[in-house]
Amino acid sequence: MDDETLVLLGRIAVGWGQITFELDHILFKLLGASVEAFKEYPTVSLKRKLGDLDRELSKPERAKQRPLLLKVHKAVGDLASDRNVIFHGLWGICLNSSLGEWTTISRSYTRETPFALKDLSAFHERLIAAAEIIDAAFYNLVLVEMCPRFGIDVNFGLMARHPREIPLHRL
Repeated sequence: MDDETLVLLGRIAVGWGQITFELDHILFKLLGASVEAFKEYPTVSLKRKLGDLDRELSKPERAKQRPLLLKVHKAVGDLASDRNVIFHGLWGICLNSSLGEWTTISRSYTRETPFALKDLSAFHERLIAAAEIIDAAFYNLVLVEMCPRFGIDVNFGLMARHPREIPLHRL
C-alpha cells in the first residue's frame, strides 16, 4: 500500500474512534448507567452496543428521540461489516479472473465478500456522513443536557464544541 492509502486508513481509524466515543456516550445517557458501571462499556462489542441501542429506541418513552436514534443505528450498522473487514481482515493481492487483473483486497473469515482497496475512499465518505449523524445525536442527546451543568452556553447556530476536537472532513 502506498502512503496515501495508509493515511486514508489512519483517517478512517480516527473517524471510527470518534464515532464509537460518541455512540458510547449516547448509550451511557440512554441506559442511565453509573460512571462506575460504564467504565468497561467501551470494550463491549459493537454488536452488543447496537443491540442495546435497538432495545432503547423501541421503548415507548423514547418516541421523541426515536427518529434520531434510528438514524444513528442505521449509520453505524451500515458501516460495521466493511469497517471490520478493513481493520481485522487480511490484506493481499488477488487475481480477478473475470477482469484479468490483480486487485488489492481485504478478506475476513467472518464474511464471504472481500473489501476492495478501490472502495476505501467511498467508505471514508460514508464514514463522514455517518459521523455527522452521530455527531448531531451526541450534541442533541448528551451535550445539550450536560453543557448547562458545566456553565457552558449551547448555541445551536454554532454548536459548542471542545476546542481540541478535530471534526471529520472530506478529502
